[in-house]
Amino acid sequence: MLIKCICTNCAGHLEFDDDNVGTTINCPHCGFDTKLFDRDIPSADAQAGESPRKRRRIPLWIIKLAALVLVLAGIGYALYEWGQSLVEPFLPNGVGTPVTIVALALVCLGFLWLIVWTLFPVLLFFELRKITELLARPKRDPSEEPEAEEGSEE
Repeated sequence: MLIKCICTNCAGHLEFDDDNVGTTINCPHCGFDTKLFDRDIPSADAQAGESPRKRRRIPLWIIKLAALVLVLAGIGYALYEWGQSLVEPFLPNGVGTPVTIVALALVCLGFLWLIVWTLFPVLLFFELRKITELLARPKRDPSEEPEAEEGSEE
């Protein structure tokens, strides 16, 4: 008798003989190993409360947070390796690495502050322009709208 199930990786439809229940095959759709099962017979995974199609996924916010940490770590390492030599000529001789790193962090914060305060007025100008265009539109008074005449059907 033929049995139908789905691939546990790609959810592709599979059809197989009932003698092959429990065997692992390469899925013809995705090529990954998948275990053939009968939907009508509860398996050990189903008894544990987990369906073959339902997989545990990592929440998206954790992936974004990990990517942000990696990017910040890369920027920090690049600043440490290449930025120290840019800041050291402006510091007195004999200061240690921690002072150089603090000075480099202050320079980076100063650049960020400069960028924000340079772009902020431009962005504010565009937003104020949108607001003034909205305010300049004529207002419609709901009491002035024409009413449908009730006696006009005669």
